[in-house]
Amino acid sequence: MEPAESSRTRRSGRTPARAQCRGGAGVARAAPPSAVAATLPERAPQPETLPPCSRKMAAGGTPERRPVRFCPECGEEVKPTFTFCPYCGDALPRRDDMGSQSSPQALGAAGEASRKREAQGQGVQRKRVKGASPCTSPPTSPPGPQGVTATTSPLGKAKGRGSPQKPRSAKVLSLEALRAVEVLTDKDRRSWRLGKLVTSGEGAMLFEAFLASDSVLPNQRFFLKLDLKNGRLFHEQNFFQRAAKGKAVDRWKKARSLPFLAIPACITFGLYQDTFRFLVFPCLGRSLQSVLDERPGKLLAELTVFHLLFRLVDALEFIHENEYVHGNISAENIFVNPDTPGQVTLAGYSFVFRYCPEGKHVPCVEKKRDPHQGTLEFISLDLHRGADPSRRSDLQALGYCLLKWLYGILPWTGQLSNAQEVMGQKERFLSNVAELMRWSCGQRKPSEALKTFLKAVMELQYEEKPDYRMLQTALAPALEQYHLMPYGPISF
Repeated sequence: MEPAESSRTRRSGRTPARAQCRGGAGVARAAPPSAVAATLPERAPQPETLPPCSRKMAAGGTPERRPVRFCPECGEEVKPTFTFCPYCGDALPRRDDMGSQSSPQALGAAGEASRKREAQGQGVQRKRVKGASPCTSPPTSPPGPQGVTATTSPLGKAKGRGSPQKPRSAKVLSLEALRAVEVLTDKDRRSWRLGKLVTSGEGAMLFEAFLASDSVLPNQRFFLKLDLKNGRLFHEQNFFQRAAKGKAVDRWKKARSLPFLAIPACITFGLYQDTFRFLVFPCLGRSLQSVLDERPGKLLAELTVFHLLFRLVDALEFIHENEYVHGNISAENIFVNPDTPGQVTLAGYSFVFRYCPEGKHVPCVEKKRDPHQGTLEFISLDLHRGADPSRRSDLQALGYCLLKWLYGILPWTGQLSNAQEVMGQKERFLSNVAELMRWSCGQRKPSEALKTFLKAVMELQYEEKPDYRMLQTALAPALEQYHLMPYGPISF
């Protein structure tokens, strides 16, 4: 029998053939001795052939640990920077508490919560894609629906919430591919059937939709907005989960005695084949752009414009007071419902941006994002210059829309192929509202109420809070002239 000291010496001299590192974030673990004996090479591998975590251990260091975070509600792994779970939609703990989310106790609790949700039949069935996240694209494109071949197109890759995008190759929403989709199942396990295409823009498609089970809500129409999982629809979903829940909208209307508010209600959301994200809304009616397209000269009557403006100012005040800006006001994102003549809905929150997180306004930094993001004809100078949008950005864009709806043209309407020229024209007229109105009105008499509104919003500072009541008060004389109530039916 060999001495114990000699035996210990030989054992201590052994080194494992390789160390395994799980996901680049765990601690390297030595293989069992039996596995080492079976796979031990004649010569130890060179450091450059080892994985990064093993090379660092071979050099005498320790592998880097990346923070791991799990949703306490559904147990799914999420990015450390997320504030809402993209799977179940619940708010995540504050980032200060992130460290506790990677503890063994937290992992056990998360696993138990996940098993409990599966047992209760809640949540959305999903197939996890390793390395994929709601904000960044996976290394390879996931399979399309029903085996349809995907195409490529320059879409954007988000650098942050509401931030600009740079071109990348990604799957494109194909109408032919979506026609093959029979049903989409939301987070509450309700099935939805797609109807006709209503509109498309901002990389997403808006469909009429119906519940697959007619026994629940027979023949009731809904709108379903669908985009790639990694598209801008994630920001819109985040906005509705954080700021525009139904109860929050109802409290706002009650506190201000409003008959309605131009904020859509997001009924539910879900994922399809871990490739597409969708949101479901009540039927919104028809877009204001479709109404304009049917009008002579694509113009609206003055009384109609002021009725729309009154309601849209209400909606923007609600959005702004909840720390967000819309970021892309245009006729394509405004809906009117023929069944409810007074109802107006401001939709299209793909460019929504949280300008005041936790009560602190973001600074005005030009070239922070890619310039000219949004509908070029109407975006504010802040977005032209690559700064984050603020409250004045929404109101200035709305002012440009009003001029276009009333008079049919803006000084830069014929130059939309040149973004720099459009920006230059907006800079020229920013401090000269009277000249801007004369240019747009032509031989027609300019509206004094609209002139007052435009002058107020063009003079706003970047971080200044607008006086929403004053803006609506400026419209009162125009409404009285037509003997109309502010929230009465809208005539088109």
